Amino acid sequence: MIRNTKLEMILLFAIAALILPGCTDGSIVSTEAAPGEFAATADANAPQKWGRTDGAVTVPFKASFFTEGPENEMPVHVCSDPHPAPILQLGDGQATHLGKFSTRITFCADVTDAPGGLEQGESIPYVDGVGTFTAANGDILRFTIEGEILPSNHPDFDFEFADPFVFTGGTGRFTGASGGGVTESFVDFQEDRTEHYWSGELILHPGI
Repeated sequence: MIRNTKLEMILLFAIAALILPGCTDGSIVSTEAAPGEFAATADANAPQKWGRTDGAVTVPFKASFFTEGPENEMPVHVCSDPHPAPILQLGDGQATHLGKFSTRITFCADVTDAPGGLEQGESIPYVDGVGTFTAANGDILRFTIEGEILPSNHPDFDFEFADPFVFTGGTGRFTGASGGGVTESFVDFQEDRTEHYWSGELILHPGI
């Protein structure tokens, strides 16, 4: 008998084509995926880390600085009862990730009772506080703050406050910045000078 090898090969391929699609034991699974897509076997609920991060970096923040009320500049800040007085404070200092900086802070408060001092248990609430830290190269880090001014037990100061502050973006390397912390600030009312020691965390977004 003369064997037709070419015919046999065609029949074998035809049989294989009929058998393979019918496999249901999961032993044959395609692992290929189109570019930019996950393979069909990937867990849809599994975290996908590649290309899915915003690149945010969280770093500790510490700042030491002073502020004073300027003698010949009035604050441009809209205030109303029960916190009618706009307060402006300017100063400078040094901080992590900023280096040397200047600062400008405005807020609203009712300071009519401040000259007479405060008794324990009394306070002066302040609201709508906004400020900036400006680094030597001009990059700006913005923040908000509000809380209450308390009598101080420190012999060199009249008042103090320990309130939360929140970073609200900025410019340059501080574009999109967030985070915040807590103040440790001491006020010499007679000198109109406040010593500040702030700490917390700063969330940066390199590349924005």
